[in-house]
Amino acid sequence: MTGIIAAVVAVMGTLLGTVVAQRHQVGLASRAEAQAERALRRRELIDASSTFSSLAEDYRRAQYDRWFAVLRSSGDEAVTRTRAESFRLYVETRAAVARLRLVDDGDLGLVAAEVLSMTVEMRDAQDKPALNALGSKAEEACDGFVTRARAAIDAM
Repeated sequence: MTGIIAAVVAVMGTLLGTVVAQRHQVGLASRAEAQAERALRRRELIDASSTFSSLAEDYRRAQYDRWFAVLRSSGDEAVTRTRAESFRLYVETRAAVARLRLVDDGDLGLVAAEVLSMTVEMRDAQDKPALNALGSKAEEACDGFVTRARAAIDAM
């Protein structure tokens, strides 16, 4: 009878050890999966933020080019070319704003939309001081976006 009790205890110990090991492995796998998901979301946010920032700066430069082409009356071809480049960058920057809204749970998409809006306003500047003021305002907003994006990435 002692042998049977010892065998039952041994089988129970083996089963208990298996259950504990299985639960531990499930917990480890779950934590690894959550960590991988966080890393992927972080990478997506970094990519979306850096893409937007780069495009916003390019778009701001294109707005300057467009304004000066109109001022110089550089001819229809130059004005058309700078307008087309400005519009192309506007569309790409707007798409980057949409991507930010998709990957960020916070307000980065709204901040990016504000940067875009400020940059759009540059085309309506009446003179060079107004253009420079609007350009500086857009640049500062873009710098603020980068600071907020960095804080959001660090918080992940």
